[in-house]
Amino acid sequence: MVKKNTSIFQKEGDITVLDLLIILSNQIKVIIITPFVICIIAIVYVQFIAKPAYRSTSKIMSSSINSGVSQAVGMAAELGIALPGFTNKTEWVYSEILKSRSLAKTILYERYDTKAMGPQKQLIEILNQGSNIDLNDAKTISKSIDILLSMVSVSENITTSIYTIDVEASEPILARQINMSLLDGLDTHQRSYNKTKTSEARKFIEERIDVIHNELMISEEK
Repeated sequence: MVKKNTSIFQKEGDITVLDLLIILSNQIKVIIITPFVICIIAIVYVQFIAKPAYRSTSKIMSSSINSGVSQAVGMAAELGIALPGFTNKTEWVYSEILKSRSLAKTILYERYDTKAMGPQKQLIEILNQGSNIDLNDAKTISKSIDILLSMVSVSENITTSIYTIDVEASEPILARQINMSLLDGLDTHQRSYNKTKTSEARKFIEERIDVIHNELMISEEK
């Protein structure tokens, strides 16, 4: 005689709606309590553990025209002087400038107002939460720069040449102030670059005029 093993569900087709209801009724506490516990944990985490982050966003349009150098190049062209290395357009690498460590370092020592630490605190103090640190220590500066750069993101819309700068911070006003400091630093960098290039172009033109004048005088004497 062959003995057969029997079970509640021998085949897939044996599962009925009644069986499913029985299973659900047996697990009703788990089904109800689990989402409730997850919601409680999420609320506690958001309210008491997670640190809030605020984002400040600004947009700038790529400006590739250097008016000062352009005028110098145009003037030189009228005089028949070619300026090697000087072009009418400068393609600004905004992402590299805004995310550069040199720009970040200058911002570290600017002062900002925060609720947590009070008014007019240097950013390097804020980033290190006011702990007793040596503000001129190389490791502290490097660490602070890394923290600051992690708060900043820059993206470019290739179609419109519009850059989006996002800054995240623990306070909304602080995020906006840092964002404005980045824009000011970018503007200062551009002005300094334009001034340098214009001065170089003017110096080159003056030197070429002197050379041409001397050549003309020699030709006239001959």
